[in-house]
Amino acid sequence: MMTLRQVYTAAGLTLTEAVEVTEILESQTGDYLMSTAGYDKLFGYFLDIGEMPYEVAKARTKCPDVWIEEYLQKLS
Repeated sequence: MMTLRQVYTAAGLTLTEAVEVTEILESQTGDYLMSTAGYDKLFGYFLDIGEMPYEVAKARTKCPDVWIEEYLQKLS
């Protein structure tokens, strides 16, 4: 399994985007991952590698931002 840093790098996140995403993951403020600059890159990355289920990507079974956040939480 990849580390959080490896996922950020593979997704093409800049240092600023990685910090912003990490702050959302670590905070309990209720902020949404979708509001970060790195969200689109993470969404595209997980979709491109086939990790995110199609039904989640289309928001039919779960919100994609919640899925991504849960996935990243497991790595941290």
